[in-house]
Amino acid sequence: MSSDNRGIESQQELSRLVAQDLHEALTDDADEIRFVLTMFVQYSQSSILLLRDGKKVGSLPEAGEIDSHAGSLREAMYTPQGGTWFSAVFQVFRDGRMKASYNYDEEPVVTDVRGRPRDIMPALYAKDLEVFPRSERATPAWLAAKVEAGRAQIAQIEADERARRAEG
Repeated sequence: MSSDNRGIESQQELSRLVAQDLHEALTDDADEIRFVLTMFVQYSQSSILLLRDGKKVGSLPEAGEIDSHAGSLREAMYTPQGGTWFSAVFQVFRDGRMKASYNYDEEPVVTDVRGRPRDIMPALYAKDLEVFPRSERATPAWLAAKVEAGRAQIAQIEADERARRAEG
C-alpha cells in the first residue's frame, strides 16, 4: 500500500470518481443508485441497485471501474490506528448528491447467489489485517477471533503445501 494514495485530497478525488461513475450509470427510470460493497484484500462482493422513491426498480450487473475506485478509496481511508472499512454503501441521487456510509467495526454480511448470508473464510480476515493493520483497541472481538482462526487456516494451508512439495 502506498502512502501517497492516502490523505484527504486523495479520498475526496476517489469519492468524486465513485459518485461520477454511479451518476453516469443512473438510468432514466430511477432517481437513486445505490452501490453496496463488501471488500477485503483478496475478495469483494458488490451490488448496484436502481431506486425510485426508495423502492428498487432494477439493478446493474457489474460495477467495473466503480469497484476499482472504491478499492482505492478503501486504501486511501486506511489509518494505522483504525484500519479501514469492510463494507460501504454509496448512494447517488439524480441531482448529483452523494451519501456514503462506511463500516469499520461490524462483521460484514456476505451473501450467496440467492441472497442468503454465508461465511467468509477466516484467512481473508487475517490477510486483510496483515495489509491494513489496526491497533488492538480498534480491533473488535469478532475480528480478533476471525483473524486467529484465519492465521491457523493459513498455517495449515502452508503446511499442506510444504508436504505436497516434499512428496512430489
